[in-house]
Amino acid sequence: MIGNTIFGIGALALGWFILGLKTGWSIKDGTNEINQSIEKN
Repeated sequence: MIGNTIFGIGALALGWFILGLKTGWSIKDGTNEINQSIEKN
């Protein structure tokens, strides 16, 4: 029972991450911060 719950949460988190990659919002902010820190140096 606990294993099924943990698996379900993991599957939802993976789906949410993949959806973010497909739409671009999950990596948009991170790449902007990296590019800004590179430009400052």
